[in-house]
Amino acid sequence: MGGKASVLMVLGFSMIMLVITYNYTQLTVGAVDNDVLYYKETVAHNIAISGANIGANQLFLSKTWSSGFTNVPFNGGQFTVSVTTSGEMKTVTSVGTYEGVSKTVRVILRPSYFAKFGNFYSGMSAQPATGDTFFGPFHVNSTMYTYGTPVFWGKTTSKGNLSMSGSPKDPKFYGGYETGVDIPLEFDTTGMRSAAQTSGKIFMDTLNKKYDINISLEFNADATVTWSYSRNDGKNKWTTPITETLNTFAPNGIIYIEKGNLFVKGTVNGRYTVVASSRGSSKSGFVYQQDDLIYASDPVTNPASTDILGIVAERDVRIEDNADTRGQDVKTHASVFSLNGSVGPVDALITQPFLGTWEIIGGIIAKTTRATATYGTVSGKSVPVKGLKVKHIYDERFRDYVPPYYPNTKHYEVVSWFE
Repeated sequence: MGGKASVLMVLGFSMIMLVITYNYTQLTVGAVDNDVLYYKETVAHNIAISGANIGANQLFLSKTWSSGFTNVPFNGGQFTVSVTTSGEMKTVTSVGTYEGVSKTVRVILRPSYFAKFGNFYSGMSAQPATGDTFFGPFHVNSTMYTYGTPVFWGKTTSKGNLSMSGSPKDPKFYGGYETGVDIPLEFDTTGMRSAAQTSGKIFMDTLNKKYDINISLEFNADATVTWSYSRNDGKNKWTTPITETLNTFAPNGIIYIEKGNLFVKGTVNGRYTVVASSRGSSKSGFVYQQDDLIYASDPVTNPASTDILGIVAERDVRIEDNADTRGQDVKTHASVFSLNGSVGPVDALITQPFLGTWEIIGGIIAKTTRATATYGTVSGKSVPVKGLKVKHIYDERFRDYVPPYYPNTKHYEVVSWFE
């Protein structure tokens, strides 16, 4: 029995070792297979990422690019890229394939709206100065000039370097400052005009489009607008004011003045953009704010407010000198855009014997800056003594909630990236 038992024990242990060895071999083979599969998936994934980056770059170079790529050889595999459009959104879908394994990457892009800036200027003819306080992103597409001790609470960027003057030379960049950032000020009014003609409101001279026109708009807190019209024919004759509900006046929120000027004031109830285009005329494309222009629901006290306004001018935007603005503080609740000019008070308000405040809730985007006050030296410091000091409050809603058809930047930006 002893001999047989020994044989059985040897056979048993041998069988156990054979099973263990087999399982170990299978584990080893499985691990190798897993490593191979992981490698293939990783390469396919990297190919898909490369395709997505190449596709996104094509959209950065041309906003109308939509041809995509089909079976492009890359890193031993291939990628296929397609582009779909939904409104202003573009979705780039990239499929990377390597040795039979495929991975997909989706990138969603959209234009970056100028409204996201608290302040944006192509260049500076007047410097932010002592007494001026700015919130939100601030960008200058040239050299950044400051005078004295202006305060910047948002991220500040410029294409060129920083040049300081005044006494003391001490601007405060509490949100950080970065140079070498290039963002061209460009946009096309064609889409605005088309949208206004389709389901908005468009004003133009009906007499063979011969004359420049003027439009007066007073927004009313009850979601109506009172408007009148005049033709620049030397007669300066205004039509009888008409009051309409804004929902029927401009259903999609865009109000477009072709070859004309806008005179505006009031309380905005709703979401609107007003545009003054020049159509090649040196007398048109101007906007004049005649009194306070505010929201029915103040976004500072009510962040859920849905009242929002965009003001777009091909030329200057000015606060007019009249009985409602002279010797008064002035309020502008809007994102104000001047393509070829500047934004600010007329000269008479800058030199008036009164120092008031221009409160801006929103932002200013313009080709260049404009002085708002006259400066003098008090106790050895450069300070405003006449005109309007700027009190800027950035409207946080403008980061992702913008006025209808508001100008956007030349290039797209990535909104979401899915792998």
